[in-house]
Amino acid sequence: MDCRRTLGQIVLPIFYDVDPWDVRKPTDTDHKVARWRAALTEASNLSGWDLRNALDRHEAKLIRKIIKDITMLLNTS
Repeated sequence: MDCRRTLGQIVLPIFYDVDPWDVRKPTDTDHKVARWRAALTEASNLSGWDLRNALDRHEAKLIRKIIKDITMLLNTS
């Protein structure tokens, strides 16, 4: 997420059998864990792919869609 902010790199989150909401609630106090949780929270707020809500939960179809979307994104950049 630091590279996204400082270098403008693209972050494309894929939520594989996890609810994006589950990574938005930081609870630990350790500094390193807190930074990791903050990055997960930030990533979970981005638009991405969520297997639970896509293509009848068919993994292969979702993977093909992700590849297609990323290929289109890279070809337009």
